[in-house]
Amino acid sequence: MSVLTKALDRIFHSLQQHRPEVASLLKPGLTLEEIESQVKNLPFRLPQEVFELYQWHNGIDFLSISRSNNLILDTRFIPYFDFLSLEQAIEESQEIEEFRYKYTSPNAENCHKPWFPIFAYDDLEYLIVFGDSTDNKISPVIHCHLGGGSLPQIKYPSLTTLMLIVAECYETGAYYMDENSEYASYYIACLEQDKKQVTQSESKYCFELLEEALEALRHPISLLNSKVFNTLMRLPDPRTLEPMLYALHIPLSEVEDEEKNIVIRLRAAMILGELGDLRAVEPLMRALEHRLSGDSRYAVANQAAEALGKLGDTRAIGALKQFLQNNRSILPVFVPSLSWCHRIALSEAREKANWALKQLERKNL
Repeated sequence: MSVLTKALDRIFHSLQQHRPEVASLLKPGLTLEEIESQVKNLPFRLPQEVFELYQWHNGIDFLSISRSNNLILDTRFIPYFDFLSLEQAIEESQEIEEFRYKYTSPNAENCHKPWFPIFAYDDLEYLIVFGDSTDNKISPVIHCHLGGGSLPQIKYPSLTTLMLIVAECYETGAYYMDENSEYASYYIACLEQDKKQVTQSESKYCFELLEEALEALRHPISLLNSKVFNTLMRLPDPRTLEPMLYALHIPLSEVEDEEKNIVIRLRAAMILGELGDLRAVEPLMRALEHRLSGDSRYAVANQAAEALGKLGDTRAIGALKQFLQNNRSILPVFVPSLSWCHRIALSEAREKANWALKQLERKNL
């Protein structure tokens, strides 16, 4: 039995124990011949992992979902995402491929190969694998948001890795049913996740992605690489603290292009907010005021304020108040000019600073 099949069986056992209604809605697996028959007209080959997945179960039977007092059962296989049947996946892959051809470039990151969806949310957000002209054992699992305005990003190195994480999250309670979630008026109970526990499992199984990103951090300019940045945001690691503190105030002599310099600084601030290390508090406080002349959008201050709010250290209260005092702005009703855009950006930064200040003052009570 393969690692993937063992992980899938662990998931099914957890569903039987804790979500028996969902376990009963999983459609029977397909034979290899049935899968080959359905995918034969695709203009690309699917990785072997996909064949193995659909031999296990063929997605969720959405037509059999029950209702109770006008509330529906949350059938999502993992938080936010439904498990598509092979028939649905093939149908939606056609629309996704039309989107890829129309709105992306073959040279854009993760847009060079066909996309095939496995898990979906609201017909806009997907976890997809790559199709290829040749047979491959595995494919990275890509997160793709068709309406999000950003390029798809590698989230897991393989479908097997994703299923190992899902199995562990079910077994440890990182995935749990919440009857009092914000969706309580819609679902009988909602599948939620403990972000900290999920991150621990993802760091455990995605260590190769993390190590690759950490290796790249020898050069702070690597934060301009979306794959590196997204990995470090999703998998906070204490080894990134020192590189991020340096990147937060990276000198112009090292990265002379102000626009790139600003992006490096704001991304460093965002990662520091996720790390939760209080040694970042004072550097972030300094970042509120030390603004490059080219940062007309107050982008670094915006992210520094949010990071300070997340870190929750009341030492930042004075710095946030000082930022608000030093950067007052009254917006005109409408004056379409660079000055007006500048004031809007400042207003947004002030809103973020006010949010962080309220978070910290509430904690200080």
